[in-house]
Amino acid sequence: MTEESILILNMLREGKVTADQADSLLRAVRETGSVSPASAPTTPPPPPTPDPAVMASMQAKLAELQGKLGELQGKLGAAQAAKSAGQAAILAGKVLDHIPRPDLDMGRINKAVDDAMRGLNSLKNDALRTARNAGRQASEEARKAAREGRKAFKFDFGYEFRQEHSDERPVNDSGQPEANEAGQSVVTWSGADRLQLENNYGRIKITGSPTATASAEAKFTKTAWAETEAAARVLLQQVFVTHQVENGCCKIGIAAPLDARDRLTVDYEITVPSGLPLEVNSTFGEITAQNGSGVFSAKSVSGPISVTQPVGEGTAKLTTVSGNVGISEWNLPGSMIFVETQSGNVLAESLTGASFQLSSRSGDVTARKTQAVTQAKFESASGDVTVTESSAGSQIQIRTQSGQAALESSRAPQIQVETVSGDAELREVSGALTVKTVSGDIEAAGIESPAVSLLTVSGDARWEFAAPFSGSFAGTTVSGDLHLVLGVDPDVRIEMNTTNGNIALSVPVTEAVLTEHHAAGKSGAGTGSIRLQSVSGDLKLI
Repeated sequence: MTEESILILNMLREGKVTADQADSLLRAVRETGSVSPASAPTTPPPPPTPDPAVMASMQAKLAELQGKLGELQGKLGAAQAAKSAGQAAILAGKVLDHIPRPDLDMGRINKAVDDAMRGLNSLKNDALRTARNAGRQASEEARKAAREGRKAFKFDFGYEFRQEHSDERPVNDSGQPEANEAGQSVVTWSGADRLQLENNYGRIKITGSPTATASAEAKFTKTAWAETEAAARVLLQQVFVTHQVENGCCKIGIAAPLDARDRLTVDYEITVPSGLPLEVNSTFGEITAQNGSGVFSAKSVSGPISVTQPVGEGTAKLTTVSGNVGISEWNLPGSMIFVETQSGNVLAESLTGASFQLSSRSGDVTARKTQAVTQAKFESASGDVTVTESSAGSQIQIRTQSGQAALESSRAPQIQVETVSGDAELREVSGALTVKTVSGDIEAAGIESPAVSLLTVSGDARWEFAAPFSGSFAGTTVSGDLHLVLGVDPDVRIEMNTTNGNIALSVPVTEAVLTEHHAAGKSGAGTGSIRLQSVSGDLKLI
């Protein structure tokens, strides 16, 4: 076997040529002729003169083979490069999956990377601050989204409620013939010690009277519409004001055909003794009570509730789904008051009671000039809570999730304000304070407090005292900044600690200890104490 044949077979074994290519090459070699060893002469003959045509054919085939070998090597190299690039991309993707992804400015990122490469320590600090800033931006976006979501929730909730329950006051939209009737009906409650009034067709108005009577005239206004005026009048004749005394309770209601609800309204009003406890129920109609009993229960679906100037101390419970609730001129120090609504607003003004709890799910809660002998609670899930000129004998408590919390010109021995993403604002408040937020900011001014506990995660806080501070202040934050204004000549010991935030201490102190992440000292005699700590938030004391 010739050297050419061995070379071609080796190339076939190594996969550098295909079987067809090897066969073609071997044939070409054989066509050139080879001398058998048995017939070889003892002396080598002169080299034969190669056939030019055969040599040209072999050279062409060898050139073709080399071209294919080069193409194969190129493809192998490209495949290897693509594989390496793919592995690098996968690795980079895994790394990026563990990095927070705020709305990034690439120009700033590139600059931060260039600056960070100048030293390992600066890289660490810049990275931490970048993460903190990104967290604050994300928190602010979350607060904005929560506020917008709260507005949308109010609208959507009311819409779904009306569609599912159809508890709005019916209206003659199609302009059918109407019939109206105004009249009176004598209601007797002799032997009853309480009244129960129910109207699922319209409004209820109750007026209390100091005169103890056994009966009264209930005034009513009926409106019906139908295909003809005659049919509407027939419908009116089937509507009655009813009453009966049962187990010491006088039950007053409206009797009407069940199928007439969407084409009928009935509004009525009645004057009752102020001393009789009341229970009032309505669907879409407004409930109004003036000078009635302080022992009062009112329930409505979509109708509002308004109660003013009650008489006689007791327990009042006012509940609605989508209606608003208003309480005013309520001066019963022995009363307990509970108000609850889902999407309605709550407004309380000039309210005095033993204790009260005003709450809404998505509506706003507003209280002005309220006084609780013991405690007052104001709560909303996504609505704003605003309390002004109010006081409590033991505690004022304000809670909201995505709404704003505001407390102004108010006082109590204990005051607690809590929010999740909503901001908290306190003005001219006195009492021991506990303020907590997650991402909401805190703004406080004119505070007179012997003790303050402040906790926030990513929200910033600015706190200003009304007079030189000598009490106890404990402030803790994760990534939010804390900024305290103590006033002139404070009398406190100061300790400030942060892991990666900055510290600024502008209050003249003695026994000062100052490092990059720690500050301590004494102002005045050091009667009170201020302790501030953060992870990446900045601490500032002036």
